[in-house]
Amino acid sequence: MLVSVTNGRSQARQFEYGAAGRLTRWTDKDGSVSYGYDANGNVLTVSDENGTITREYDPLNRVTQYTDTQGNTLQYVYDPVGNLVTLVYPDGRQVRYDYNAANQLVSVTDWAGCQKHYYYDDNGQPVRVVRPNGTELTLTYNIAG
Repeated sequence: MLVSVTNGRSQARQFEYGAAGRLTRWTDKDGSVSYGYDANGNVLTVSDENGTITREYDPLNRVTQYTDTQGNTLQYVYDPVGNLVTLVYPDGRQVRYDYNAANQLVSVTDWAGCQKHYYYDDNGQPVRVVRPNGTELTLTYNIAG
């Protein structure tokens, strides 16, 4: 396992790991960051000099809640097949995600009603994105896809 990295300016960062081989802490001249995990290996906490970020997970290991160092919490809501359908911000604003029958993301609607739309080809690859202001992004693939 990697235990340290030193760049061309002789700035070093050291890494520490737990029994499961997961990174538990890194340290450099500016401070350190520590990581806490659940039994499934999900990152529960990330702590530094500014405080602790926490995450909560459902039984399928999907993030359901994220709380920053200031206590602001984002909530994640999923549909029965595992697609993220709603992201709820600390002030109650929501972003909605809609999917087609193939579980491909087809639109994202923010709290102001602005929508971004996604379009796919017959192979299921994204080919076009239409932004709320009407501008488009077109994706083109070669024969290898």
